[in-house]
Amino acid sequence: MGPIPAEHRGVAAARVESVVLLAGGRGSRLGGVWKALLRRDGASLLSAALAAVVESLPRARVVVVGPDALRPALAESPHGSTVTLVREEPAFAGPLAAVAAGLDAARDVAGHGSAGEPGPASGLTLLLAVDYVRPRGIVAALAARASELGTDGPRNAGAEKPATEEGVRAEGDPGEAEPGGPGPDALVPVDASGRQQPLAALWRSDSLRRALEAAARPAAGVAGAGPLSVRLADAPMRRITRAEGVVVREWRTVEPHLFDDVDTWEDAAAHGIQGDRA
Repeated sequence: MGPIPAEHRGVAAARVESVVLLAGGRGSRLGGVWKALLRRDGASLLSAALAAVVESLPRARVVVVGPDALRPALAESPHGSTVTLVREEPAFAGPLAAVAAGLDAARDVAGHGSAGEPGPASGLTLLLAVDYVRPRGIVAALAARASELGTDGPRNAGAEKPATEEGVRAEGDPGEAEPGGPGPDALVPVDASGRQQPLAALWRSDSLRRALEAAARPAAGVAGAGPLSVRLADAPMRRITRAEGVVVREWRTVEPHLFDDVDTWEDAAAHGIQGDRA
């Protein structure tokens, strides 16, 4: 996609009402070390992600989904005092459960009412995993493209390609959504290798809620009850990007290392990231 005109960036970013930072993974290939507490250039990955968000989205509400063990890192961060820390239910229930818990918490902080009620049609939510090595570039790029997501309302048939089992999305450079008009539900990056990055995505908040509800809907004849995060336990992220009626626009980047993350100690060493091995 082409560059976003500078005069549109501030207005576009202002539509991002909430940021959900996903920081509760087990770090199993790191021996159980919390990824969010790994340090690079003297700062934790959690602190770096928070700084990236505040720099590009200073008005957004920030919810961190992770364990109480992250509270000291939040306390040391200059941006941690305004952050809400929550945990998905049950713990370690996976990224979709964490997204649901974070979205509910953001709604509570905003005072929009009970969890699950529809919010402002034009508001956006950014999802970001804390183990990305370059959060500043990711957040800045997504914030600048917020205008590509339209407001709520009926779409023109064929305006975008819906999600498919093969993960094919709208191609080319469709540009901005028409002001005040309908647009895609989500903007999901695709890295230089062609892989989608749903843990660094921008969603219309109302669409994200609907996609989560669809993903948690039980199969015919199977009972389903309880909090949304519980019903989404262990579900893969692709369940929302491929949910019925959800339209995803891909942002394809040619930057080869923008979405590098930390899964192993080898990854950490390659990026100058340090931590105490369990």
